Amino acid sequence: MFGQSYANQLRQIPLADNTIGRRINDISEDLCDQLVSRIRTSKFAIQVDEATDVAKDAHLIAYVRYVDDSIEDILFCKPIPDKATSNEIFKIIDRFFNENDIMWNNCIGLCTDGAQSMAGHKTGLQTLVKMKTPEVLWTHCMLHRAALVSKTISEELNNVFAKVTKVINHIKNSPLKARLFAKLCEDMRANYTSLLYYCEVRWLSRAKVIQRVLELKEEIAMFLEENHNEDGNMFRDDNFIVKLTYLVDIFEKLSVLNKSMQGPQMHLLIQKDKVKAFIKKVELWKSNLQKNKIDMFPRLNLCARDNIEANKNLFVEHLNGLLLQFSNYFGDLDFTKFAWIQNPFIDEEDDEFGLTSIEKEKLIELSCDTTLKHKFQTVSLVQFWLNLHTEYNTLSNKALKVLLPFATSYLCETGFSALAAMKSKYRARLAVEKELRVAISSQTPRFVKLCANRQAHPSH
Repeated sequence: MFGQSYANQLRQIPLADNTIGRRINDISEDLCDQLVSRIRTSKFAIQVDEATDVAKDAHLIAYVRYVDDSIEDILFCKPIPDKATSNEIFKIIDRFFNENDIMWNNCIGLCTDGAQSMAGHKTGLQTLVKMKTPEVLWTHCMLHRAALVSKTISEELNNVFAKVTKVINHIKNSPLKARLFAKLCEDMRANYTSLLYYCEVRWLSRAKVIQRVLELKEEIAMFLEENHNEDGNMFRDDNFIVKLTYLVDIFEKLSVLNKSMQGPQMHLLIQKDKVKAFIKKVELWKSNLQKNKIDMFPRLNLCARDNIEANKNLFVEHLNGLLLQFSNYFGDLDFTKFAWIQNPFIDEEDDEFGLTSIEKEKLIELSCDTTLKHKFQTVSLVQFWLNLHTEYNTLSNKALKVLLPFATSYLCETGFSALAAMKSKYRARLAVEKELRVAISSQTPRFVKLCANRQAHPSH
C-alpha cells in the first residue's frame, strides 16, 4: 500500500509476541545468578513476608542482606499454592536454597512479622529455620511491634475513635453525601474537601484519618446538623474534641516513630536507640501531664489549656498503657553487651561484653588506633566493621552477626507495593517473579554477556 521502502522497514521490526517477555526472563535470571553467586560464599540475613494480590494469589517474598558491602536485594517472590502455613513457607525457602546450592549455615538472621506461622516457638518458621541453623537470630519486625503497641487504647478513647470512624463512613459511603460535603467545604473555604477512609491494615492511616476529621470538625458538625444527624452534637462538645485532639497528637507521634524506623540499611542497634528514646519521651509526657503541662502536644495545647484537668487521668492512663506495651513488645532490646560494636572507642571496660581475653586485647588495640577513630566518624557503622574484616577478623565477624540481621520487614512491604502496582486487575494473570526482580533489584544486569549469548535476528 505504501511502497517497498515501508515494507523493508516493517521487516526490521521484531514480530514475535513474546520478545519482551523473553528479554525480561533473561535479565531476571542474570540478576538472580549474580546474587546467588555472592551469597553462596557469604554470611547473609533474610526477611520474609507473605501477602495476597488483586487476584487473591498468595505470594512469599524474601529479601537478603549479605556481607559484600552490606548489600540488600530481593531474593525471590514465589507463589504459595496452598495454605500459608509455616511448613509450606519453609519448604519454599528450603527448595530455593537447595536449587541454588545456598548453605543454611551461612544464614545468620531471619526477620518476620509476629504471625503464628512465622513466630511460633513450636511449629513456626523461626523454629524450622533454627533446626537447620541453630545460631540464626530471629527478629520480630520492629514496625509490626510498634503498630501493635499503638493499638493499646482505653475503652473511652476507643469509643471516640469508633464514633469518628462511623461518621466518616456515613459521609463517604454515599456518593451524594460525599459530593454535598465537598461542596460545603468549598463554600466554607476549608483546606480539604473530603475525609479519609480508615484502613486498619495500613498502620499509619489512623493518624492521618483523625487529623483530617479534626481539621474539618466545623464542616462535619454543620453537615450532620443539616442532615438531622445527632452525631453532629459530638463535634460541638468540647470534651469530645479534647479527647479527639489528644488522639491526633499521640497517634502522630507514634506514626513519626514508625516512619523513622523505615528505610534500607536499618539494623537492630539503630532501632533499639529509636525505641529507647521514644520510651523516655512517653515517660516525660506522662510526668508533664501530671503537672498540667501539655506543650508537648501542640494541638491539645491550643484547644484545651483550661480543660486539661477533666481528662488528665484518662491521658495518663493511656500513656501508662503505652509504656506497658513497649515493655512487653520491646523488652528483649537490651543490647548492653553490644555497646562495643556501636562505639569501639569507649574508655570503659565491661565484663558483660562477653569477649574473650584475646578479643579484648584486639579491642584495646583497635580503640587506640587514631586513624580508625577518624574513619569511624566518617563512615557508617556497618561499613566500618566491614573494612576491619581483614585486620580484626574475629571482632568484625561478631559485630556483623549483630549488624547484618534485618530489624524490620520494610523491604518486603515495599516489594508488595511494587507487586500491587504491577499486577493490577487488568494484568491479573501475570506471573510476577521475574518482572518484579527486574523492576526492583538493586543490581545491574550484565548486558554485554546477555547480548553475547544471543544471535541477532531481525524477526526475534
